[in-house]
Amino acid sequence: MAGGWTEVLTDPRTFFERRGEGPSIRGPVVIVGTVAVLGTVASLFTFQGLADAVAEDAGELLAGLQVFTAVVGFVLPFLVWLLYAVAFFVVSAFLDGEGSFRDVALLTAWGFLPQVLDALAGLVATVVATGEVTAPEVTSPEEFSAYADQVAAHPASVAATVLGIVLLLWSAYIWVAAVQESRGLDRGAAIITVAVPVAVALLFRTFGLLGALF
Repeated sequence: MAGGWTEVLTDPRTFFERRGEGPSIRGPVVIVGTVAVLGTVASLFTFQGLADAVAEDAGELLAGLQVFTAVVGFVLPFLVWLLYAVAFFVVSAFLDGEGSFRDVALLTAWGFLPQVLDALAGLVATVVATGEVTAPEVTSPEEFSAYADQVAAHPASVAATVLGIVLLLWSAYIWVAAVQESRGLDRGAAIITVAVPVAVALLFRTFGLLGALF
């Protein structure tokens, strides 16, 4: 399995040619699930930095925010997976793509393998940033938001965000091969299919980076 996962990172076209017919759901779920778990753990570390700084009467507020953020952090990668798969399926339909949505979705998930590295980098950055950013006494969601902004502006978090942009491009490279195989497109059409949603994602990440810096 490890060898196959290395192949999807370096030679996705060959990897998908071997798995194009009736791809398994196990690998995709493991990959996206790993991203989800790492994201959830990172969110918990953000709150850990506030544990000793929360006003006594704001304990319930912090607990509620912690649960909400953890749930969102876990569910979001699966939702993003679905959105990418739908986008690839719809855009490729305009380019005469053929093939089932199931195959598109399962092969799309393999493109999240670089996002495991992204999530891991984000977790490490969060641990470093929360250890160095002084947590204020939190009594409202606005004060927590200000603290989260400080964590996001920490050099470790900024570096992780930049790395995330690079890793998104790596995912796009894998998705091009996934769309070629699952929708029967040539490389040019597959690149167009992938470029549309990835461009949107890159804009969001770039705006997030600029917001953290300025």
